[in-house]
Amino acid sequence: MKVAWLGILFALAALASPADASAQQRAAGIHGRLRLQLECTACHTPAGWRPLRSDIRFDHEAQTGFPLTGRHATASCATCHRGLRFDQPRAAANDCVSCHVDVHQGRLSQQCAECHTTASFAEASRRDFHSRTAFPLTGPHAAVPCDRCHRTDVGGAFAALPTACVSCHRQDFQAAHGAGGFPEDCLTCHQSDRWSGASFDHAARAHGFALVGAHATGACNACHIPPGYRVRWTPASQNDCVACHRSDYDAKHAGSGFPSTCTLCHTVQRWGGASFDHATVARGYALVGAPAAEPCTSCHIPPGNQVRWTPASQNDCVACHRSDYDAKHAGSGYPTTCTSCHDVNRWQGAVFNHATASGGFALAGAHAAAPCSSCHLPPDRHVPWTPAGPNDCVACHRADYDAAHAGFGFPTTCTSCHSVDRWQGVTFNHATASGGFALLGAHAAEPCSSCHVPPDQHVPWTPAGQNDCVACHRAAYDAHHAGSGYPTTCITCHTVTAWTGATFNHDAQFFPIYSGKHAGKWSSCLQCHPSSADFGVFSCLTCHTRTGTDADHRQVSGYAYDSARCLACHPRGD
Repeated sequence: MKVAWLGILFALAALASPADASAQQRAAGIHGRLRLQLECTACHTPAGWRPLRSDIRFDHEAQTGFPLTGRHATASCATCHRGLRFDQPRAAANDCVSCHVDVHQGRLSQQCAECHTTASFAEASRRDFHSRTAFPLTGPHAAVPCDRCHRTDVGGAFAALPTACVSCHRQDFQAAHGAGGFPEDCLTCHQSDRWSGASFDHAARAHGFALVGAHATGACNACHIPPGYRVRWTPASQNDCVACHRSDYDAKHAGSGFPSTCTLCHTVQRWGGASFDHATVARGYALVGAPAAEPCTSCHIPPGNQVRWTPASQNDCVACHRSDYDAKHAGSGYPTTCTSCHDVNRWQGAVFNHATASGGFALAGAHAAAPCSSCHLPPDRHVPWTPAGPNDCVACHRADYDAAHAGFGFPTTCTSCHSVDRWQGVTFNHATASGGFALLGAHAAEPCSSCHVPPDQHVPWTPAGQNDCVACHRAAYDAHHAGSGYPTTCITCHTVTAWTGATFNHDAQFFPIYSGKHAGKWSSCLQCHPSSADFGVFSCLTCHTRTGTDADHRQVSGYAYDSARCLACHPRGD
């Protein structure tokens, strides 16, 4: 009922206009002058002016532009239209101050809807306006009721407050930092959303001295004296450890000559478990291998810990180990670069690289097992021979070469046949030594004297190549083929294994002369092959005269008296 009345009143008030003369005449009365063409029965019933209809046919927002929401929807029409003059008051939806008193006395925005809703003035749901002040509401501040901070501002007449945290949180500050000498600028460590989890930047407050490692967990009074929290020591920088830890340094290193740059060995986590970098302190001399396990006094003389020797570098072993070197190698000519043979773990088990020490002559094969005295003569271990390289065997083994090969013409490149493991079991490559003539077949089993004539092992024949058999076997060829016209390319029929058992099949490979019409018709190869130098040349005309041949081919088209034409038509001799 109240909703209907309030809607009608606003609608009629908004629609009243002096410009509508006919509407003024109709609407003049208890509800004022209205523009609305509205029948009384839209709100009233025939039973009486009151109560109003339950289904009032009037849309207050559509007719007046003023929506009835929140508390406005439950208010009676007379709350706003006190004399039931619906043409008054004339109010816009956002003109709250036309009906409501501004309890903030003009100090805040005139747009009440920025904070309040039509449901209740007491419930301010939005505080965007506070971001336009010197103190934006963030974190828990945004959820705190206004009167928690504005305690003296009665009735909503809010006045500006100090923005410093301690103006409200003085008690919290005193409880945590009362005598600590901490600054009152709380946001240096804390955040606006919570007190816990403060992040204090010690470096920023202490001229660059950051709390790292064990310092971060130490109590403040370990370095600061309460109540003012003044510092006990004044280190020059972050790494000036000894400024605070002088007693620790003196207890461990007094008179030792150790540097006071503690971080070279220690960490900021703890004093124990220091890792001492000898190379850094000793200008590059690292403790590796056996030296790392030795006590400091092996090389340093207490109390000042001065060094007993001054090696030029990491590998200047002999500077410290001269007595060891002299005991083993005095006068031997061994180099003083000990790491060429020894390692840093122990003197024993040295691995001597002969190639490095001798300019490239490696001890391979039987050389590796031979005693040093085989080549090196005491007392200075000099070498009586000077081989030009690893394979210059004859420089040292001239006597061995002469005993076995003197006058034979064998090359002095011994490794062509021998190995470095032993002289015996030689593998001689005849092809390499003879310019390409390999010992194949029966040649491989023949004694050297079959071809080489002592004492100088010269060769009485000079074959042009591997297959120039007749150069050496002329007598054998003449004994079997003299005048026969056979070619001197012996391997056409013979093999390198044996002369006997030659396999020459003229019928299968070429023209049938042992079968067919030509069997028994010839006595010499030269009858058909006029040139013994080239058995590819043949002639049919030696036996077949032209007179008889022409008579036999009178009716043959394309006939010619020519050996090639004969073979073309009679490839098998029929």
